[in-house]
Amino acid sequence: MEHTFSVEVKSKKDVKNLSLSNDSPDHVLFDGRLGELEEVRLVEDAVLELRGTKATIRVDLSRDEVGGLLGKKDAGEGTGSSPKRKV
Repeated sequence: MEHTFSVEVKSKKDVKNLSLSNDSPDHVLFDGRLGELEEVRLVEDAVLELRGTKATIRVDLSRDEVGGLLGKKDAGEGTGSSPKRKV
């Protein structure tokens, strides 16, 4: 399933880098500062939202998808080593 995302940054000074390249095929990079994490929540059981002091990131992931992915990670099938946060 294809997912969308948006990144909202409260101030341009917190955008570290934004790159759109005509030379590299389909390369886009948005790099900013989330700040300290204030909240992780599901909006209407459809959008995972990470709200920091400097930015908000939203990804259209349902509660079932998040739970399934966390379940895979518990079974050792996921990637990364960051601690899990209950959603």
